[in-house]
Amino acid sequence: MSITSLYDDIDFKSHFRLTRSSVEVLMCKMKPLYKSPNIKGGRPGVDFHKATLLTIWYLSNTETFRQVGDRFGLNRGLACLTIHKYIRALSNLLDEFIIWP
Repeated sequence: MSITSLYDDIDFKSHFRLTRSSVEVLMCKMKPLYKSPNIKGGRPGVDFHKATLLTIWYLSNTETFRQVGDRFGLNRGLACLTIHKYIRALSNLLDEFIIWP
């Protein structure tokens, strides 16, 4: 069971600062741009859904990589790598959402 399935819509928005539907829109836009970090041996990479929620949680709260990783069942290094890769991919969408005068 996912940690986010435990939240009702109000709690979800309170923790992630976005509605579930906004997260779904973000995921649709990001899916073609994001590639899971390559892990050499050992455990498989982080799935896209978890990477999205992990990154949103990190950006929405004042927790460290260790705290966020622990919340999502990852070690600090993998949480950091996943968040950085996701944000790099997200930066490709800036022109679509930010319009300068």
